[in-house]
Amino acid sequence: MQTEPFHLLTNGILELEMNSKAAAAGFTTRLNGSGKPPYESRNTAFHVGEDSNITINNRMVTAEHIGRPLSTWTAEEQVHGSRIVEVGRSDAGKGSERRETSVAEADGMITQSKEVTLVSFYADCVPLFFYAESSGVVGLAHAGWKGTAASIGAGMVRAFADKGIPPEQIYTAIGPAISGANYEVDETVLSALKDQQNFSSGEPWVQKASGRYALDLKTANKLLLEQAGLPPERIAVSDYCTYAEEKLFFSHRRENGKTGRMMSYIYII
Repeated sequence: MQTEPFHLLTNGILELEMNSKAAAAGFTTRLNGSGKPPYESRNTAFHVGEDSNITINNRMVTAEHIGRPLSTWTAEEQVHGSRIVEVGRSDAGKGSERRETSVAEADGMITQSKEVTLVSFYADCVPLFFYAESSGVVGLAHAGWKGTAASIGAGMVRAFADKGIPPEQIYTAIGPAISGANYEVDETVLSALKDQQNFSSGEPWVQKASGRYALDLKTANKLLLEQAGLPPERIAVSDYCTYAEEKLFFSHRRENGKTGRMMSYIYII
């Protein structure tokens, strides 16, 4: 039985237990921040409609908690795709205090710079963390159902390969996200997934009523990462469900689209 890879700290951060001392990563909760309904309390994303001053304050609190100032944060404009961009020292701070300065329209980032903290935002979608021992490379990807269907995780594996890092040297963590038990989709979504991917080792969905399916995005991403060459023992999967655990997490589905966002982060030590 897998041990939960994320551990809740007293400051409200879920810290990722790493297999390497070369990087650090984690995932925020809605605890220990400020905000008005429906964003209480630690919303970290600009695009949801909350007062930007409150969001910046939550980001500053988070920056203090993780020990990485906003001047190091690099954020992308997430578009539910599979584009991955490489960022460097000159990109540090982009998207940290204003959405308009985000580094690019993309859902994945990779860096070799210790001056950069990769960050992205979630309220049910799947955060994917990538790192390799002593490689000096880390990556972060945002996988909703569209990004999963396009296998953004496999794209990140290829990006690491371009740096000379083979799959068997990569560690991946699949972070808190909506569980299959709480994510029901229709035939349109499932067909798009099946049209783009062949789940030869198992189907990450269960048929419910006619035309409806319970889709497990965390399992889908794990299977696709294995198909991309990652050893199963190097893929850690969180049991946290953003839909079920309302006290800890915002959930786009539970709140019918009007809610805050948690933040994933990873950086090279």
